[in-house]
Amino acid sequence: MRNEPFLHHRRRGRSNRGCRVLGSTPLNKEFDTTKSALFNFLDTWLEPARFYADVQYVMALRMMRLASGGSPAATEARQMVSEKVSAFEEAQVAIVTALATGSGLSAATAWAYAPYRRGVRANRLRLDS
Repeated sequence: MRNEPFLHHRRRGRSNRGCRVLGSTPLNKEFDTTKSALFNFLDTWLEPARFYADVQYVMALRMMRLASGGSPAATEARQMVSEKVSAFEEAQVAIVTALATGSGLSAATAWAYAPYRRGVRANRLRLDS
């Protein structure tokens, strides 16, 4: 048969690098999300969209809690202000650290965004329960 040498190598477990047939590489290499340019492009757009949705959800939950009044509303208002101040301080430290270590503007932006992202997601979990 024509494909006999190919089948022989496949049976012995040798590499099939010479074969350029779709599906000849393992799935974990075909769809490696850390190296896929399309995934990186989509993640660049989806992460801000997720963050925006989380922010809107937290704002709605906080407005409902503040509108209910009473001591939970006062506690939420104090906590909201203190969280904003601490997130701002963390972001400033992250920016200065990134720029002082020579990581560049992109890293400084990512490091400054992290405290806000953590705070919003923590508030979403806390207020949603």
